[in-house]
Amino acid sequence: MSSLVMAQTPYLLNEPVDISPDFRNFTNTYFLADSLVSFDPATAQGTLSWQRNIYQTRQAFDNMLAVLHPTGGNEFPGVEYAVSPVLPFRLDFVSPRTVRIRMVTGKVKQPKQPELMIVGDTVSNMDAWKYSKIEGGYKYTSPYG
Repeated sequence: MSSLVMAQTPYLLNEPVDISPDFRNFTNTYFLADSLVSFDPATAQGTLSWQRNIYQTRQAFDNMLAVLHPTGGNEFPGVEYAVSPVLPFRLDFVSPRTVRIRMVTGKVKQPKQPELMIVGDTVSNMDAWKYSKIEGGYKYTSPYG
């Protein structure tokens, strides 16, 4: 038996996958939600700008840190994919205690499917939530949040 097979960790059925190493991998590109581009408080829908980042090291004396730095695109041709894509999101007010955030994080290739967890396509419990405009943003409140 090869040493590669011996080094692999045995996994159990239904064992959760540990994805934490992916968040410290210097070969990955990270897209971070950067800024709110648009938002309609009446429909609780808007768009977010995502900033492309890579890990780089920063050193000082006997200290080395891994930090995320904004970066440009690396695809060919350069106009095929946005460096900082702007993608839609929406808030679903499921109950007075629950808000679900739905974000699109890439191109949608499949047609929209019916919801399996919630009856209908959207959740309309906005009557339990009160909207107010605040300086620099928006605020929704309910008796529980």
